[in-house]
Amino acid sequence: MRCVSRITALSFAAWGALVALLTPGTSAAFEGPGTAGAAYLTLSLGPKSIAMGEVKAALPGDPFDWIANPAALGWMDGVGLGAVHAQWILDTQYEHLSLHHRVNGVFAAAGSFFFQHRPDILGSDDIGRPTGQLKSNNYQAVIGLAFSPIRSFTAGVNVKYFRERLDSFHAGGVAVDLGVAYSFSPVGIRLGAAAQNLGADVKFDDVGEPLPTTLRAGASHAFALVPRTLECTYAFDLVKPRFESLFLSAGAEVRLYETLALRAGWCGGESRKGSGFTAGAGAMLLNRVQLDYAWTPYGELGNFHRVSLYFSFD
Repeated sequence: MRCVSRITALSFAAWGALVALLTPGTSAAFEGPGTAGAAYLTLSLGPKSIAMGEVKAALPGDPFDWIANPAALGWMDGVGLGAVHAQWILDTQYEHLSLHHRVNGVFAAAGSFFFQHRPDILGSDDIGRPTGQLKSNNYQAVIGLAFSPIRSFTAGVNVKYFRERLDSFHAGGVAVDLGVAYSFSPVGIRLGAAAQNLGADVKFDDVGEPLPTTLRAGASHAFALVPRTLECTYAFDLVKPRFESLFLSAGAEVRLYETLALRAGWCGGESRKGSGFTAGAGAMLLNRVQLDYAWTPYGELGNFHRVSLYFSFD
């Protein structure tokens, strides 16, 4: 639940500067070594973005991307319902449900519920004698709202309540995400920036730890090599987690006949195990059902599999 890492004092350029303006009190909190609590708040959710190197700031077509950048809600139409199942390392699993609704041309709203279950832990007393199995799990509920004052620009906010359990010990709190996004539709370019997990320290057994606040900024470009036959999207994020160095994530997608997609990417986070390589695929069924899969190897820890179904009710 805790990780300790060395920090290098780095700052965002370009869109990263915009993130810093959105969160004027955050920069000082990112200086110096330390620990962050509630690390599960940083887990990636949408298999499409995960397969493309875990890019999240400005990726079109991922119905779960608003969890990372609430402004992405402004790119979603109609009503949609999605579900994610993940088989993570060390037999950890999580389930995620998401619902969004485009209210009108200006507002969009969404809600989600995430539950993560870890295997029971064998407890012991002060002299090492087994005391039985300890339950361990966590959940978070998120409400998102996006506001588009003009067609190309969107600002968004997520408010999340989270709770973690380890046997009889509990920890929880409230966190906020802020995001902005801009779309140059004629040329297929999108820009986005977000500040995630802003809020007060979380306490577990009276030990306080700061939230895993993360700043990210990125861009994507979608274009057609052969219209309606072969289309491509590439994207990248600059990411600055709390107590970690700035890193780059990047990925690409090739889509055939607007139906089948192949994806690959790389995530450069220093806390990530393995090579950082990611891959996956997707399919659009009946123009309403989106099926996505992501595979991420974690070296000696094993592989991480995620699959999602998304239903559009436009």
